[in-house]
Amino acid sequence: MEVSSFKNHTKAVTFNPCSSAAVVANDAFVFSAANISTTAEEYRSGLRVPVVLNRTIAHRSCHVAETDQTVLCKENSDCTDPPGEIGYRCQCWTGYEGNPYIDPGCQDIDECSVPELNNCKKPAACKNNNGGHQCKCPLGLCGAGTNSDLCVPTIWLTVNAAVA
Repeated sequence: MEVSSFKNHTKAVTFNPCSSAAVVANDAFVFSAANISTTAEEYRSGLRVPVVLNRTIAHRSCHVAETDQTVLCKENSDCTDPPGEIGYRCQCWTGYEGNPYIDPGCQDIDECSVPELNNCKKPAACKNNNGGHQCKCPLGLCGAGTNSDLCVPTIWLTVNAAVA
């Protein structure tokens, strides 16, 4: 990361000789002229942006760290070797969140507790499981119970056959 000032801050206007910096996720904050008059307190109390720090651990690959049992990845995460970088990185499995570097590691996301995280369509019930969820249609209905495969009434056909 590089931090610098345009023209060594010599062109700053006299009413605002201060400057500040923050590390935020790409495209999370768009600077505009209105930001010039925003006070530091307004930023501290109201500005919420995601912070993304990509880091690598040690100067060794996953294979070496796993072989000598020094890998720092905790529960429900994988060790990855980022291309073009020295060191390894831990990443939570799909369906898990948290900090893969400290105990207890990555924890299961309960997709059923947040409707936006599951694709179940009522009257289907959402059942959380490790790393995902399952939609289940109630008795008498069939289908996957999802937005693309709705629960529909089960049709029972009775076939009468006569043997001659």
